[in-house]
Amino acid sequence: MKNLWVLEWSQRANAFHIQKLEHTLSFNRRLYMENTKTSNDYRILHVGTHDECDAAAEAARSTIHAREQLQKIFAKM
Repeated sequence: MKNLWVLEWSQRANAFHIQKLEHTLSFNRRLYMENTKTSNDYRILHVGTHDECDAAAEAARSTIHAREQLQKIFAKM
C-alpha cells in the first residue's frame, strides 16, 4: 500500500489531486471515527502508481478544460 497513489477529482474545484492511498484512507478513517462532516468533495477515480495516476489525470484533463469553458460561458449569461 505504501507505493499506491490515488487520483482524486473535485467537482467543486473542477480539479484533480494525487496523493498517497494511505493518506486518503487515514483521512477517511479519521472522519469516520470522529463522525465528522466534511466539505471535502474529492472522489477517487484511479488507484495505482504515481505515474499511472499522472497518466489517468492527463487522459481526463480535456474534460476538466471543457467544464471550465462551460462555466465561463454560463457565467456571462
